[in-house]
Amino acid sequence: MTTLTLAMIVRDEEMTMDRVLTCASGFCDEIVVVDTGSTDQTIPIIQAFAQRHPNIRVKIDHFEWINDFSAARNYAFSLSTSVWTMWLDADDILHADAIEKIKALKAEALGNPDLEAVFCGYTRRFDPASGKPTKIQNRGRFYRTDRQYKWSGPVHEYVELTPTTNKLLRGDIQVIHDPLKPKSENRYLEIIRAACPADLDAVDPKTIKTYADVRYAFYMGQESQRLGQLEEALRYFTFCVNNDAQFSHKYNMLRDAAEVLIRLNRPDEALTMAVRAIEFDSSRAEAYTLAGRLCMIKRQPYHAIPFYRAALACRIPAHADVFPLEYDLVPYRSLTKAYGHTRQYGACLWSVVQSLRYKASLPQVWLDLKPALYTLRHGSTHQVHSPKQTSLKPSRFAFADRLLHGVWHGVRQSVRQGVVKGFMWLPGTSSRQWLQPLQRLQLNEWLAAVHGQPHRFAPPGPMYDPEKAGQHRADLKTNGGS
Repeated sequence: MTTLTLAMIVRDEEMTMDRVLTCASGFCDEIVVVDTGSTDQTIPIIQAFAQRHPNIRVKIDHFEWINDFSAARNYAFSLSTSVWTMWLDADDILHADAIEKIKALKAEALGNPDLEAVFCGYTRRFDPASGKPTKIQNRGRFYRTDRQYKWSGPVHEYVELTPTTNKLLRGDIQVIHDPLKPKSENRYLEIIRAACPADLDAVDPKTIKTYADVRYAFYMGQESQRLGQLEEALRYFTFCVNNDAQFSHKYNMLRDAAEVLIRLNRPDEALTMAVRAIEFDSSRAEAYTLAGRLCMIKRQPYHAIPFYRAALACRIPAHADVFPLEYDLVPYRSLTKAYGHTRQYGACLWSVVQSLRYKASLPQVWLDLKPALYTLRHGSTHQVHSPKQTSLKPSRFAFADRLLHGVWHGVRQSVRQGVVKGFMWLPGTSSRQWLQPLQRLQLNEWLAAVHGQPHRFAPPGPMYDPEKAGQHRADLKTNGGS
């Protein structure tokens, strides 16, 4: 029979303790809670839960805190008596569908004697406008107890598996990180600083082989970036990426280095970092949207468009930490602005429709349409560096002018009336009034007026092929881009 233990380390978690235990009661045979020094009602809450669930073995133990999360988590895992052991933090939550999937996983896959670990999604942040997750991590969640895996690292601890480990990826099982208690932003800073190499210049890049060799330098760079110490953050990120090691986290390190360079007003170097990230993994969207944003900063919207369309051609990977909005909503919203700058009004309106499909809010659409409306009135938002400049006849865009301004004013009116969660099919007079021009028949008529010939409502041009990233980089150099 397959049995499952939940092993937790907690401290002063009275606000969320009962919530996480209730989630686990649906599938766990045993719950091990190791307390590292609670002074609130955490322990009484666990004891009350144990009395309400006599069918679950609940163990409460104590561990003296030594500034090492791995030591505490290893101790919790050592108390497990089940075939499998999983972990949750006290401020994590599982929705009903995830609980049912874990039950099915326990009944089926966990019964496989050759399986050693199961990875699941870990959602840490949500977009307030769309309600969609903004970051999903791929974390090891279930481990076979008799393998005696050990946690490593004093903070942001992890279990290091070998390439031959028989593991299962279950990205459809999502654990939600939902803290209710405010925590100090600097709570990990001193532990990370102590774990980071004291002198980065003394480390030979040839000795860096795995992510573990640069892990805490990366975290120190993120902490420095958060504190506004940008030059220091860039020094850590540069140390992480300037080596020959090939580990998946280097993709996000390159992106973080580019973000720091943007804040330092060095867009050319930032674009180089973004392109390096694309070359490292051309199947992911995040670096494409970053490169597109940098082209917009450099006033090269024509060069930004292929990057955004490349992002739309990517699919969310199951093996890495991802930012889901970078695969649909962000590139569609960015294309609305880029097409507006370049006076491609048919494509601009197509991007608006797609943004609404992916739950863009009305204030967001309102802002995204500004470049298109400005170019309709004034001809250009700024001096656009384009491979080709075309002359436009204002009379040809009279219908487009009316349509886009109708959408614009409708969005603005809806925002003023408090309809800030507008979606494409949201009921209500205000939303229907401004969405009427987006019906397919009128849109085709507008496109016919713009192009001078019948036109079907369809995405503008073929999808950009991420596999041709290197060729696109050469094209940018040929056309005067960076």
